[in-house]
Amino acid sequence: MPDREHAWQQLSRRRLDRRRTLQLAALAAGSGATALAGLACGSSKSSSSGSAGGAAGTPNVGARNRVATPSSAQVKTGGRISYPTPSEPPDLDPRLTLSYGLHNFVSSLHNRVVRTVQGAEAKDNNDFTLTGDLASKWEQPDPATLTFSLVPGVTFHNKPPVNGRELTAQDLKNTFEGYAKSGAHTGAFDLLDRVETPDKSTAKFVLKQPFGGMLEVLTSPTQWVFAQEIIDQQGDLKATTIGTGPFIMDAFERKVGFKASKNPNYFVKGQPYIDGFDQPFVPDGAARIAGFRSGQFDTLTGLTPSDVDPIVKSNPDTQVLEQAAIHSVFGLAMAANTPPYNDPRVRQALSMAIDRNAQLQSIFSGHATYGWGIPWIYFQDAAVTPEQCGPYWKFDPAGAKKLLTAAGKADGFKDTLTYFEYSTAMTSQVQLAQADLKKNLNVDLTIRQVDYPTWFQEYTSHKWTGTAWGFQIGSSSTLDDFTYQNIYSKSVANYWYVDDAQIDDLATKIRAETDVQKRRDLVKQLFQREHDQAWRLWMPYTNAFYLLKPHVRNFRPMALRGGGTADYGGAARVQHWVDKG
Repeated sequence: MPDREHAWQQLSRRRLDRRRTLQLAALAAGSGATALAGLACGSSKSSSSGSAGGAAGTPNVGARNRVATPSSAQVKTGGRISYPTPSEPPDLDPRLTLSYGLHNFVSSLHNRVVRTVQGAEAKDNNDFTLTGDLASKWEQPDPATLTFSLVPGVTFHNKPPVNGRELTAQDLKNTFEGYAKSGAHTGAFDLLDRVETPDKSTAKFVLKQPFGGMLEVLTSPTQWVFAQEIIDQQGDLKATTIGTGPFIMDAFERKVGFKASKNPNYFVKGQPYIDGFDQPFVPDGAARIAGFRSGQFDTLTGLTPSDVDPIVKSNPDTQVLEQAAIHSVFGLAMAANTPPYNDPRVRQALSMAIDRNAQLQSIFSGHATYGWGIPWIYFQDAAVTPEQCGPYWKFDPAGAKKLLTAAGKADGFKDTLTYFEYSTAMTSQVQLAQADLKKNLNVDLTIRQVDYPTWFQEYTSHKWTGTAWGFQIGSSSTLDDFTYQNIYSKSVANYWYVDDAQIDDLATKIRAETDVQKRRDLVKQLFQREHDQAWRLWMPYTNAFYLLKPHVRNFRPMALRGGGTADYGGAARVQHWVDKG
C-alpha cells in the first residue's frame, strides 16, 4: 500500500462505510458499479481467487447460464453511454488486425463461439469460467476434436448484404478456416485442420494434433464470427462490419469515432439495456479528462492515481474502480534479431540500468506491477515479487556497465526509441527509461513518437528497428497467448523478435500438456528463461483505473479482459445500463 492516501481513496473509504450494505446488495443482484478503489493497492494485494484453476485449467464442460440478468425492478432501459478511446482502427477487418482500436468496438457488434463470464455473471474480477456465446453446448470426445451446438435462432444484423439471415455452422467454418489460412490469427489457429458441419447447427473443430487450449483460444476477445457474403461482394471486411451481437454500427468516421445502436433482434432477450453508445476518438489525454469533467464522456480510463485525484475533487460524484494488474503489457523492446541486441549481455545490461522501482513509485504511487509479462495466475498462487524476476531486473548501474563493457560497448551507443502515447504515464516512463540509459550506460536513445495507426501497423508488421516501447497485444487473455503466440520464435505475434530454442521447446510442451500442475511448472520455467535472457524488458504496469459518471450501472472490469471502455472488453456493454434518477 502506498504511504500516501489519495483523495479518491479517502472519498471511497468514506463512501464505503455509508454505502456498504447497498453496494453489496447491488453486487449480489448484478446492478451498480462497485467501488473497488483502495481495496487493491498494488500488485501484491491482487486476489488469486477464481483465477489459477480457471485460467490455466479451463474446465472442459458444457454450457452454463448465458446471462445473470438483474430483475426488471432494478434495471432501467434506454439512454446512451459515451466511451472515449485514444485509438482508432486501421480498418474494420477483424481478420487482419488485433488492434484494440478496432476490437474495442466490434466486440459490441459480434459474438464468439464461447467466452468467459463478464460483469454481473462473474464471482470476482479474476473469474475465467467458460460460458456459451453462439454455442449452446459443446463436447470434446477426444483431445483433437471439439463439437459445438449452436444457439437456435441467432441472426445477423438486418443490413445488406447479410439482411438478417440466420447464423449457421457454415459461418463458423468460413470464419475459423479463414483465420487459420491468413491474417493476424494464423498463430492462434495453426493447429486447426478443418471445421466440419454435420448439419446447420453443429460445427466440429478437428485439430492437427491434441491441443488442450483450443477451447480457451476461442474465448479471446478478437475471435469474432463473420458473414462470408460481405467478403464475396466486397473482397474484404475493411469497410463493413455486420455481426450477430447486441449492437449495430450506425457510423464510423475517421478522426471522429463510432456510433452504434441497440440490436432489436438480439438473441439474448431483454438485452442490451441501453439504446446505443458512442465511441469518440480522442487521442489527447487532457481532452479526454476535460470531456469527462464536462459530462461529454461517461467513462474514462488510461489513468494513474495522480490523474484521478483532481478529477474526483472537481467531480466528487465520480465512481472510481481499480483493477489490480496481474502482468505488464508494455516494456522496452529491442530488435533482438540485429546487433547489438542479439547479444544477451546487452539486453541484460539495459535491464539493470533502468530503475523500475522509481517508475513504480513516482508515476504510479505503488499502484502497479513491478514488471513481468506472463500473468502470475498461470504459474503460481500469488503475485510475482521483484526477487522472482531474477538478477537482471535489479537496478544495478555498476553491474550493467560491466555487462555492456564485456559485450564490447563500453562507450555506449546511439539508437531510436519509438512509441505511441497510450497514456501520459507512458510518456513519463519512456522519458525516465531514456534518462536512466543515458546516465548509466551512455546509451543515447532518440525518442520517436508516432500516431496509433502508424505505430500499430509498423510494430505488428515486424518493420520496427532499434528499440521501442513494445507491447504484447492487449487482447491476450489465454495461456496460449502468453506462452506461445507472443513468444514462440515463428509466431506471427512474436513482435519482440524472441528467438530462443529453450523457450520454443517449453512453449510447445505447454501446448501439449493436459495436466494442470505440470503445465504450471512448465510455464514457470518459461517465465524464468525469459527473464534470465532478458528478451523483453517489462516495465511497471499500472493497475487499471476506471472512472464512471454516477449514472453508469453494471460496469465491472475483468482481469485481462477489461470492462468496456478503451480496452478489449466491449462485449460487456451488453450489461451496462443508465440510471439518471
